[in-house]
Amino acid sequence: MILIWTKSKSPLSKVIRWTSGQDCSHFAVHFETLGLVLHSNLIGVHLSVDQDFFHEGVNVMHYKHITGMIDESAICLSMMRKIAGKGYAFLALFYFAWRTLLLHVFRAPLPEKNAWADSRQFLCTQVYDVIPDSIIPTFPHLDEKAMVTPHDLWSSCEYAT
Repeated sequence: MILIWTKSKSPLSKVIRWTSGQDCSHFAVHFETLGLVLHSNLIGVHLSVDQDFFHEGVNVMHYKHITGMIDESAICLSMMRKIAGKGYAFLALFYFAWRTLLLHVFRAPLPEKNAWADSRQFLCTQVYDVIPDSIIPTFPHLDEKAMVTPHDLWSSCEYAT
């Protein structure tokens, strides 16, 4: 299992990187032995075949957690039971875009929480918080309404230092 932070040539990736001033725009979980990537994008939370996923994006940063195929299957199923089929958090994305615009224009700091977040919908960074605690118990947890970019998520993790 590999936690991955990526970027792509898509317009949304470019906008996220421009507004945040950071080099990555997406977070996902790669189940390497299964050949699958769990992530949330504009079509919602879903699994993608890893070859298709990496055809679109470039790995910027990653953290590899050693697991076997049985462990990866169990982890993937556990995570999918919690979030499979959930929609993409468009309102939360728009709020993030609005607040980063205010940051760039008026130097208004980003709030800690996304006022338009909805627990029934996910941004890519929210996939991170359904990783089972037993996998890597030292990972920090996010508030479900946390206003955090993929790069900020990386920076907040203990292994990123």
